[in-house]
Amino acid sequence: MIRIPTEKEIFGVNKYGEKESDDVKQFEPMKNRRNRIAFRNNEFEWYWLKNRGVRSATYFAYVNSNGNANYSNASNSYGVRPLFKIRFVEI
Repeated sequence: MIRIPTEKEIFGVNKYGEKESDDVKQFEPMKNRRNRIAFRNNEFEWYWLKNRGVRSATYFAYVNSNGNANYSNASNSYGVRPLFKIRFVEI
């Protein structure tokens, strides 16, 4: 499965996006801010998260170029950082 990660999966809390289930946990590597920073062509990148902003249909949570959370209008052209979920099946 490929999808866009949520604010809580990246930051452990929902400061800007809609509330998520208590079952959703922060990914262990994302506890280190350095792991939240995305790079492309040796430059820092911003990227969108799955969460719609609170009280706004056009605002979404994102991660800025220094690994911190914020929110902005979805018409801005930030990138996406897909999440790959791999399920192991015994044969």
